[in-house]
Amino acid sequence: MALQHAAPLDVISLKPQALTQQSERSHSLLRTDDFQLIHIALAAGDEMPEHTVAGPLTLQCLEGEAEVVTPGGTCALRAGELVMLPGGEPHAVRSLAGGMLLLTLVRRPDKD
Repeated sequence: MALQHAAPLDVISLKPQALTQQSERSHSLLRTDDFQLIHIALAAGDEMPEHTVAGPLTLQCLEGEAEVVTPGGTCALRAGELVMLPGGEPHAVRSLAGGMLLLTLVRRPDKD
């Protein structure tokens, strides 16, 4: 089954109720040649293991609390906060109290 992504001018609700209707832990909301928006829902204690992506990214905490762990340190995120990581930076994400995150990836088609 093909993923349903938003099209230009489609309104995407970031309200918790709209996002929790998705059954997957992560759901791609929008994808273009240049960037991708991904909603991530994590239960308390869930962890995304260390990984890297080619382009820079931002991770915004919409609800709850999370930690972003890199070789250079750990950053705590609470609702309403975001952090940026450069492309190629190894990172893991841990949920401290359950939460919803919005990941924005700058895509590099030659490296994806």
